Amino acid sequence: MRPEPHTATTDASRELRETLVEAFRRAIRDGRPDVGTEHVLFALLDGESAAKDLLAPRVRDSGSLMGVITAKGAEHWVGEDRAGDGEPLGGHAVAALLREAAWAASEDEVPPRPTGALTAALAQALMRAGELGVSRANASHLLMGLLHDRGNRACEALLERRVNRDDLIARLAVHPSARQDGMRNPDGVAGLRNMGMLNERGMYWGRLARVLSSGGFGSPVIPTVRLEAERQAVRLGHSEVTPVHLLLGMLALDDQLAEAGLRLRAEWARTNKGAELLRERGITLAAMVDALAEPSTADPFRPTMHEEIGRLLTRARLRCHERGDPSTGTTHLLAVLVAEPAEPCGPLLASLGVDTAELRQALDR
Repeated sequence: MRPEPHTATTDASRELRETLVEAFRRAIRDGRPDVGTEHVLFALLDGESAAKDLLAPRVRDSGSLMGVITAKGAEHWVGEDRAGDGEPLGGHAVAALLREAAWAASEDEVPPRPTGALTAALAQALMRAGELGVSRANASHLLMGLLHDRGNRACEALLERRVNRDDLIARLAVHPSARQDGMRNPDGVAGLRNMGMLNERGMYWGRLARVLSSGGFGSPVIPTVRLEAERQAVRLGHSEVTPVHLLLGMLALDDQLAEAGLRLRAEWARTNKGAELLRERGITLAAMVDALAEPSTADPFRPTMHEEIGRLLTRARLRCHERGDPSTGTTHLLAVLVAEPAEPCGPLLASLGVDTAELRQALDR
């Protein structure tokens, strides 16, 4: 039995991540250089959650609060939302969430930077969720984080509408949502589910996936791993998606499947054992993230793709052909990633205690 995915800190739920993305998008639409607690409050009011119902039980309540935030614009705030600027609040988990939200919200434009008050609020949200025994912080925990500092702009907007902050904190503390996990993040799982590659769909979608991967040209797993590799590079603040991030991508996808209680169908599982082989040798996503967590100085929001990525994927496809396998998978990808001892993946795995020569032998069997 494969080990359960390791989570060093409370994670963010789907609804919390989507709220952050919407906050970044609003700041971008407004032409703001930074995204603050007022943008997050606006996104909460514009969504559907227990937090929104507590904040504004009637439609006109939410409209009034959103109107206050809009009217105050960029200039008409007493607070500057700068509390905590420059402080490493929340560590990697908070920085990763903010980088990912900026990446998801932006296209070609440079995204706004989060204010210190927003960073502090997000750190408080994850901390409060952890204290309440919740593994995936939801919108209610995010509201708790916003309410922690009465001097931030979110609290200023509430005061403008005479919303009693202390009363709201008290009602949040006893609300059932405070002790409920938020929704899982589907990430790469959704695409594999739609293609019928998981152990839960009808035959039509499974046949479609087989047609698309016939001839050994790959399967939806490999593009999903590549996209997840980019997401992991973003979360780490790296300027380039490198072969090492492909290792992170396959481990992250495997974690997502395990958390959702799903697995690949048997016909796909046979050639997609890359993450399983790594875990058998003690490698987890958390361990690799810890090893790579020192971000680059550029702190970019959209990393470039290293030129070696395309060559590695081609080599994985050719290895699939050589072995006569029906489709390219993470087993082939892992084999080419560790084929050369001097390439970056081998030394990284060796530093984490993996006997890379033994791993190469296992992959050749």
